[in-house]
Amino acid sequence: MNCAMIHIPPEYANRRFQLWQYQVSLGQMLLRSPKSPPFGDEPEQVTNVDLVGFGVECLALPRAFRGLAFAGPTPEEVEQVAGILGTGFRQQDLHILVSEGRRFPIVAAAFKIVENDWDLFETPLQMNPQFRGRP
Repeated sequence: MNCAMIHIPPEYANRRFQLWQYQVSLGQMLLRSPKSPPFGDEPEQVTNVDLVGFGVECLALPRAFRGLAFAGPTPEEVEQVAGILGTGFRQQDLHILVSEGRRFPIVAAAFKIVENDWDLFETPLQMNPQFRGRP
């Protein structure tokens, strides 16, 4: 899936996200913006927003960040990742997550974004081969 095909709804632009879970054996990661009560000037979040990456080979991002957008990689970013993974990696799998003007590379075959009302510790990566969205 090309990064241009990852549609991130604009209402997720200011949500706080966290690197929630990573399964090395399956090459899967979960970035989550958890549901939360109102805090300070931040509104209540009644659902989780989950971005699941499949076929993840490499990622370099902070544990927590605000906002979620994707951009195409620059030639310098392609060169940097090639230096880490070798020149055999699939360049079409390089996605750049952008948060508050900062750019973070993720090499993954595909992504899926879903909103849900699951419990804090329930994730799509826990013995759940099917990723289910909210009804």
